[in-house]
Amino acid sequence: MNHKEYYKQAKAQIKELLKDKSKKVVKIPYHGKRLNAGCDWYKTRAWPRIYFSALIVEISHHVPPGWFKNSLFKLIGANIGKDVCIPNDVSIDHLFPDLITLEDGVLIGSGAYIGAHEFTVNQSIIGRIKIKKKALIGARTIIRAGTTIGENSIIGGFSFVNKDIPDNEFWGGVPAKFIKKL
Repeated sequence: MNHKEYYKQAKAQIKELLKDKSKKVVKIPYHGKRLNAGCDWYKTRAWPRIYFSALIVEISHHVPPGWFKNSLFKLIGANIGKDVCIPNDVSIDHLFPDLITLEDGVLIGSGAYIGAHEFTVNQSIIGRIKIKKKALIGARTIIRAGTTIGENSIIGGFSFVNKDIPDNEFWGGVPAKFIKKL
């Protein structure tokens, strides 16, 4: 496959993920002309959208939790429910904020990162993230692309979530492991 075909197919797969709400994640093996998928980040979406989203995410770092901050995230496509608390220094994915859903009552700890994309040397991973009602995400936690965190679940601080977390459970660690039923 030549480079032009690869980029065309990759964009088609991303477009399909964005349209089809039943799809959770897409993994695209990297066959581009650079040495790794991270070098082609700007080819995933229209660059004005990427830079506008990045600007909003950076501004949001300095905005206290509340309706205004949640409105900023909604402006770039994130699905934010009622009474969601997102404190300072929380970063959401600036390439694919529209793949992130925070349901009603979610509480995110300071410094958390919610990333709907990953680039590695040989693949791009783009996926939906859903944090269900009243879930609590500890400070400095990283949520990986393509994961769902269950209703009323708690993720301990400084954790790395790389798989789905069921409802009403407490998980923590790197990678996050089951600790107890709530």
